[in-house]
Amino acid sequence: MSDLKESVRSAIATYVSTQSDTHLKADVLRVIRDQATLLYESQLVYDALDADPFEELKNVRLQVNRVKNIMEVISCSRTVTDEGQCLIDAVIELKSDGNMNEVKSNVQLKFHYERRTCSKEECDQITQSSPSSSDKMEPGAHVLYWLDISRDYGERQRLLTVEVWAIGQAPSMEQAKPLEIDVMEEEEEGDGTGENKSNDKDNNLCDRFAAYVDPDVLESFLEWTNLDMDEGTSIFLLMTFPFYEHEWDLVGFLLDSVFGAESEGELEEDEMSEE
Repeated sequence: MSDLKESVRSAIATYVSTQSDTHLKADVLRVIRDQATLLYESQLVYDALDADPFEELKNVRLQVNRVKNIMEVISCSRTVTDEGQCLIDAVIELKSDGNMNEVKSNVQLKFHYERRTCSKEECDQITQSSPSSSDKMEPGAHVLYWLDISRDYGERQRLLTVEVWAIGQAPSMEQAKPLEIDVMEEEEEGDGTGENKSNDKDNNLCDRFAAYVDPDVLESFLEWTNLDMDEGTSIFLLMTFPFYEHEWDLVGFLLDSVFGAESEGELEEDEMSEE
């Protein structure tokens, strides 16, 4: 590794020296730094797509290779602080290759991820933690991830969102629950005012999440890019881009929210047909 560093430093120094007559050395080094970062982020995307971590892209490898050939990371920033905050912003451009529909220049994907520490009062209000759990030593965490798309530098449209309210700085021991299900349970178990009267400790010691995919925007993405894959596979493709932390199961939360109810309905229909 030391030999590699020396080789890189030597190559950079040689190139900078050739540009000293027309550019300030600091400007040349800044451009090299920025472009190296983008190339590095692009390589991370290529590696992730090749690795196929969800094992859902093996039947669409031609489409994945096409994405790799037309994509470019045009901006990316990552910030992590000792105070428990993380911020990731990235923009990927899929350049028109003649196979897109109604796209003159490109389709852009705007990724945003943030994790921040929230006050105990704020997180306890969302997670409905019991009084005993509100005395926990560490505050909770709020995680937000979204993806917007746009065509030919037009208006951005929100394709998907995942949000997590955690009772601690790590995933809860109890399985996280969808926030909207909790609201329904409160209306059924409460006194009609939406207040939950349940004493189930498990309900009070787990993270909450909400996730959503806009089916119309997802359809637009597939139509614009002309990617030959179904909606479910396209979600796995988009969630393969490495612009979020993996500590919380954002992909699982998203799939549970989008396909969970449908899958449960199909299971009930199968059971009824067997009877």
